[in-house]
Amino acid sequence: MAEQDGAKQTRAFGRLSPLGLGLTAAILTFLLDQITKVAFLLRVGRDIFTPPPGFGAGPSIEVAPFFSLTLVWNQGMSYGLLQAESALGRAIYVGFTLVIVPVLAWWLFRARSLFLALALGLVIGGAIGNNLVDRIFYHAVVDFLHFHVGEFSWYVFNIADTAIVFGVLLLIYDAFWGTEQQANGRAN
Repeated sequence: MAEQDGAKQTRAFGRLSPLGLGLTAAILTFLLDQITKVAFLLRVGRDIFTPPPGFGAGPSIEVAPFFSLTLVWNQGMSYGLLQAESALGRAIYVGFTLVIVPVLAWWLFRARSLFLALALGLVIGGAIGNNLVDRIFYHAVVDFLHFHVGEFSWYVFNIADTAIVFGVLLLIYDAFWGTEQQANGRAN
């Protein structure tokens, strides 16, 4: 009976297994990230096949009093930290991604819970979109989502950033309170 309950839990999300859910999340995250970036770049008249001649802020489209679509070429990590302005810096970020994505994929293949698989899929899809595709084709990450209120301005980010942040938060939650912790009797 317990074996049947476990089988039901791994297929609870429609008919997807944890691996199926994680791969679906990674693919959808990657596609949504890249489609929104290309659509925005085309909207502001940028050539999507050529790296920009210069980096920094570009055109901005106000969507609402608190939200704009603002082009920023981010050569650093999330939120513009650790800028990598040289070819070597870009290569380090791409190399790091080429190491970490297979490790996360291996973890995804071993995941037994849908929750953990979803978290890993979000991080994998975001990492491939930001750190591989953008850095190879544009030599920087395309950021364009910009929330602001009055003088307060939040960082400019993209779909991949959002997916990575939510994925990491879900991984942290799963590490302390997740279903695998409960199954092992380590939950509070």
